[in-house]
Amino acid sequence: MSGLVVVVTGAAGGIGAGIVEVLRHQGHVVVGTDQESQESEVVGCDLRSTEQVDALVAGVITDHGRLDGLVNNAAVGPLGTVTETDDDTLDQIIDVNVKGAFRMARAALRHMVTRGEGSIVNIGSGAGHGKPNMAAYAASKAAVHALSASMAYDHFHHGIRVNTVIPGGGGIVSGISLGRFGGTADDYLALPHAGSVADRPVQPTDVGETVAFLLSPAAATISGTIIDVGCMANQGGPLPRPAGAGK
Repeated sequence: MSGLVVVVTGAAGGIGAGIVEVLRHQGHVVVGTDQESQESEVVGCDLRSTEQVDALVAGVITDHGRLDGLVNNAAVGPLGTVTETDDDTLDQIIDVNVKGAFRMARAALRHMVTRGEGSIVNIGSGAGHGKPNMAAYAASKAAVHALSASMAYDHFHHGIRVNTVIPGGGGIVSGISLGRFGGTADDYLALPHAGSVADRPVQPTDVGETVAFLLSPAAATISGTIIDVGCMANQGGPLPRPAGAGK
């Protein structure tokens, strides 16, 4: 598998960087974007701006001739209950997590529909099924899950696949996780995390491997699904380790 042209948002670090690493290792052309980036290999793009989003996608198509895949990974995740979340915070979360993914998908789909093929992977969250102290973030990720399913239905007969990947188990160092924790990466990694069936925390490249599969021809018949990478958050995880458990 090689030769795909893919845009990955939120690519400057964390999960996004892991996705980019895997895709590039597999030989794909990857355009990574982030709101603000000092890295030469990551393009600055504010997902709150339709003009910037449309220009980014148009530029990719001009430079590479096509756009095969889009990974909507960029997100912000301040914590808080409904009563603790002010309008500015609510607007920021919805504008980046929901509207940003919507804008990117809209720009990409205009090209993909014309070509009659393409794949979009949205990075969701177990919070999309409800978690405490994450009211606005949880609502935004629930919206992303629903958006994915709606796009999968709408573009089924255009040959375009749309799926959702949920990172799980904790332990992934990212801007969101460190922002919530308020400590260093080493401090965060030292905390107990639910991990995965592999008996270790999920890594950004684990998410990247799943995304790469969904973008690939190997997943040609898969659309409208949610894949939980880690701790079964989609089914109510994470799972506590029982006393005397193996490993």
